[in-house]
Amino acid sequence: MDKMCCSAFPAQCNNPKTKEPKLMAAARIVPEWVEYDKEIKKLLRQVQEQTPTPSPNKKENRRDEL
Repeated sequence: MDKMCCSAFPAQCNNPKTKEPKLMAAARIVPEWVEYDKEIKKLLRQVQEQTPTPSPNKKENRRDEL
């Protein structure tokens, strides 16, 4: 990935010397990373399921005063 992309999405950038993605390197260097990553993804899914998504048709409780 180029520099601009890496600054926007650093977790997806490759090591320029080995071309190894950062997440793959993390799993190789820190074996517990795989389990931590699974736990974090599970927690994020739970939070997303509990968070109501706003309805696009529902108007906010705003006043339109002059």
